[in-house]
Amino acid sequence: MNRRTTLILVSVFVVLGLFTWWLQTSTKNQAAKPTPAPTAPAMLWGFTSDQVTGLQVTDNTSGQSVVVTKDAQGAWNVVKPEARLANSSTIDSITSSLVNLSIMANITSTTDLTQFGLAKPAFTVQADLQNGTSLKAAIGDKIPTGNGYYLLRAGEATPLAVADYGLQPLLDWLKTPPYFVPTPTPAPTSSSGAPALPTATSSP
Repeated sequence: MNRRTTLILVSVFVVLGLFTWWLQTSTKNQAAKPTPAPTAPAMLWGFTSDQVTGLQVTDNTSGQSVVVTKDAQGAWNVVKPEARLANSSTIDSITSSLVNLSIMANITSTTDLTQFGLAKPAFTVQADLQNGTSLKAAIGDKIPTGNGYYLLRAGEATPLAVADYGLQPLLDWLKTPPYFVPTPTPAPTSSSGAPALPTATSSP
């Protein structure tokens, strides 16, 4: 083997060694990089269901409001438009949806609220908490995809886009307040299964 061949072989071994070292180092560095944790969506509100003592939704055009409050025993009552016992299970479900309502987008590109229906918002919602705090938000137009609303929290200037699953049931109260409707008592039946007929009485 001549000298030139030897030098070529040595060069090849050096290159292979450097490549092997680079490959091991690169693999080690990749393994050392932590996997980024998924980012939790930002919540619209910062309260829990058990903190809510009242809910209110107002149609700003007509002035109509529906107001519900929770009594000391934990039962819900409708205060407006007519004072009556409320359907507590329905209100608890809506309260849970409001608590878990996440922000779909922050609109930071403009301060013009007109294009979002928030300069003169159609609706206002309010949640009253145990500590005496009242959280309010103005509800504007539907977002272009139709599955949410533009919303502006009281005291803020940046519109938000939120899903409608937590808001639409609350807005629907303006048409159908959440009154408690008792289950009708079924009519008594005869042994044959047919409704029992009233017994005739003879005249004296």
